[in-house]
Amino acid sequence: MKNELYYKYGFQPDSLKFPKDSLRQKFLAWSGRLSFHNINLTEYSLSYAPEIKIDVFGDERKTNESNTYINLPLEKKIGETFSAKLGITFDLTRLKPLNKTAYNNTMYYLSPSVSYFNSMFKIDAGIRPSWDNKQFKLFPNVMAEVNTPDKRFTFMAGWIGNIRKTTYQYLASLNPWIWVPTTLKNTWIEERYAGFKGSLGDHFTYSTKLGFNKLSNQPLFVNDSTDGKSFHVVNESQMKVLHFDGEIGYTLQEKLSVLAGINVNQYTNLKDNAKAWGMPPLELNGALSLEIIKNLTLKSDVFAWMGPKYLKKDGSVGELKGAFDLNAGLEFQITKSLDVWAQFNNILNKEYQRWNQYPVYGFNFVGGIRYSFAQKN
Repeated sequence: MKNELYYKYGFQPDSLKFPKDSLRQKFLAWSGRLSFHNINLTEYSLSYAPEIKIDVFGDERKTNESNTYINLPLEKKIGETFSAKLGITFDLTRLKPLNKTAYNNTMYYLSPSVSYFNSMFKIDAGIRPSWDNKQFKLFPNVMAEVNTPDKRFTFMAGWIGNIRKTTYQYLASLNPWIWVPTTLKNTWIEERYAGFKGSLGDHFTYSTKLGFNKLSNQPLFVNDSTDGKSFHVVNESQMKVLHFDGEIGYTLQEKLSVLAGINVNQYTNLKDNAKAWGMPPLELNGALSLEIIKNLTLKSDVFAWMGPKYLKKDGSVGELKGAFDLNAGLEFQITKSLDVWAQFNNILNKEYQRWNQYPVYGFNFVGGIRYSFAQKN
């Protein structure tokens, strides 16, 4: 169960007055998931891993949404180097806004493929026939990896596609200040990529990937034209994205871990909107975990991004300033099952906006206790 409460404080001018309940944005979600898989192959060399997940989501204005996800993957091993796979996936959503007609958002797809693998080479070749609210789309599903004999370097490439489900719950997780969406269009994603990953010595790892993506029905976020405190979800029927990401890491046993990453997206060929409203073109991130003494760990995160574009009231294009944020925290393990922690956010007290008209909090901290029923070794 997850209960979240927000207030729409991003109105302009800030001298405006609103009843408190009209600014409140409250979400309640219930989720359940059940899955299992066989440990050993069956007598017919089959492995299976069925999964079902159910989400019930709603807001205090009596908008309700239910989502059921069912995945039925099956794999048959053929000899030592071949396998055949078949997956069947159903994803069913029903959204009922207050005093409006409920509508369904249904998709399902098949994932047949064959795999060949040996000590230096692996390829998965298949297709993904998909039905998005009865509209058919055939996606490719081809991935390949080539390793060096010592497995310290891997080249990878692929041409893949899938449907990303759009739900009220998903949109609110991206931007909690939205109006209830009037329609739900799922995003079709096609990606062609190439990259490599590997390790240097016993401590350094790296990975990088360059991709060319095509997105159909991508949701974007635009401030409403009155005071701007709420966002409309608008649809971009098609855009192309030149994508690059990379990550490097250093690990020293379980005492020190450092990660740094970059994510770059260039959005072009939009058909319905001038810019990719609300989508950052550049993101940088870093993470540190350091065991100071036994059972006491320092964790820190740093991230920065180039400001996304937003639509002004007069219809012109605006661009938010870039952001830089540093967080740090401590975790202390009291027993095998009990930890206490404290987290300090925006340590440099930087002022920036992820969404237009919504400046983030300055320096703040939280703390808590975590208990795990699973005994740690």
